[in-house]
Amino acid sequence: MKLCFVSGIVPQALMLKGFVISNGDSVGGGGFADIYKGTYRQVPVALKRLRVFQTLEESKRKSLRKAFYREALIWHQLDHPHVLSLLGVSEDASGRMLYMVLPWIEYGNVRQLLDQKMRETQFRGPFFLTTITIWLLEIAQGLSYLHSEGVVHGDLRGVNILVDSNGKMKLADFGLAVIAEAGESLTATIRGGAFGWLAPELIDPESFGLPNTRPTFASDVYSFACVCIELLSCRSPFFGVADAQIVMRDDRQ
Repeated sequence: MKLCFVSGIVPQALMLKGFVISNGDSVGGGGFADIYKGTYRQVPVALKRLRVFQTLEESKRKSLRKAFYREALIWHQLDHPHVLSLLGVSEDASGRMLYMVLPWIEYGNVRQLLDQKMRETQFRGPFFLTTITIWLLEIAQGLSYLHSEGVVHGDLRGVNILVDSNGKMKLADFGLAVIAEAGESLTATIRGGAFGWLAPELIDPESFGLPNTRPTFASDVYSFACVCIELLSCRSPFFGVADAQIVMRDDRQ
């Protein structure tokens, strides 16, 4: 396993073949990846394709592939009720498309669930607070587990917290910030639209005496606090504030 981490080559057991994409249209995604619904051995799965990988020159693609497989190895070994499992990874025959194969989560993310709940008249007062507290506890338990395993999430926010069929929180998309870092200029792409959840030291590391924008355990805790604000207020942190203002920290002082 140690050799796999160093080389960036994954065990064959982690390389999945034979999945089928239900149709050619993406069902979601962001600046970094597209998500497709598919099946693997007749079981519904989500296929996260790294869109940016296709446009890179060969030297950067090699670096990104190594980072991708390294993070996949870490993710595949994790086992916690509030962390989404990674079924495996795949690569097309041309070597220009990388996929993460994940369980299909029919119920979407916690922000979608919250928006749905807020349309219900009974989701008010003590019931609202109790429900949000339970969700936040499950999110905290998942994050605590990641940290105990030496894993930094790096992009904790509502859209990256999925909800399973039992209404349980599942942390997803951790490690993508590290993968993006391997692609150098890709870091800004993956963080597009997420400035409200970013710790100040990730936006302006020089002011904090830091060498880079690599996420840390501490920045994860900051992001968790922002998730608390997000769920309790039913709004994104710094709602109505332009990204440029957040970057300049005008609203953080």
